[in-house]
Amino acid sequence: MVKLGKYSIGVGDRFGQQAKAQLQACIQAAEHRVELVPVWNKSNREHQIIGSDPAGVYNAAATAVKVIGWTKPWHVDADHINLQTVDRFIPWSDFFTIDVADWIGKPTSSDLVETFV
Repeated sequence: MVKLGKYSIGVGDRFGQQAKAQLQACIQAAEHRVELVPVWNKSNREHQIIGSDPAGVYNAAATAVKVIGWTKPWHVDADHINLQTVDRFIPWSDFFTIDVADWIGKPTSSDLVETFV
């Protein structure tokens, strides 16, 4: 299981061009004693709008990590996924943000609540 650091920062890089600059910001924060764990994220909706894919997010982040020599934790989030969209993210993500929009305002059975609690 991935353990997220005390302070994480979600970094969206819509067009895959800013990963190095975003990582440099994390380095600058560390110089001020704030250790940030970058979590690159892009939702399925964003991928559909601009024509990108989860591999591109991972590759941009991994390239920045390598070029800068980042040795601390970093993650790639499958942002706002659901059962219909998760599969394409699995090979490229180690962090998953579940989109609960379809369930807001819908009652849950007491059996499910009891099982969860």
